[in-house]
Amino acid sequence: MTMMATCHDTSVSRSTGTPRALIVEDQPDIAELLVQIIRSLGFQTFRAGDGEEAVRMALAIGPSLMTLDLNLPAKDGNAVLRDLGSDPTTSQIPVIVISAYAAHLNRTKQVIGVLPKPFDVQELLDTIVVATG
Repeated sequence: MTMMATCHDTSVSRSTGTPRALIVEDQPDIAELLVQIIRSLGFQTFRAGDGEEAVRMALAIGPSLMTLDLNLPAKDGNAVLRDLGSDPTTSQIPVIVISAYAAHLNRTKQVIGVLPKPFDVQELLDTIVVATG
């Protein structure tokens, strides 16, 4: 299941056995590529196209993993990380930053990997496998 940035399905149970990944990316082609890659690992995927929606969706679905671009509309990736880190409900979500602006990252304890764009697919897969054990 993929949720587009405009979808808000808060009925998704946090107790399902399927791991959930929230992909936060404003470029549709890159977001779709990430969906396909992460689905191949057995994740249910959700998408957010801006930082404000990312925070709302993280609270609603309790993802097992997030990918996060830094250059986002409405709220940038560093602000998303601050918001997630300040809420006990979302502060433990592992985040993989995928951004052309990785040098601008204000790294937090949630960041488990940083991949520059264009990213290496195998490096992304390896990072996810290590993070989710």
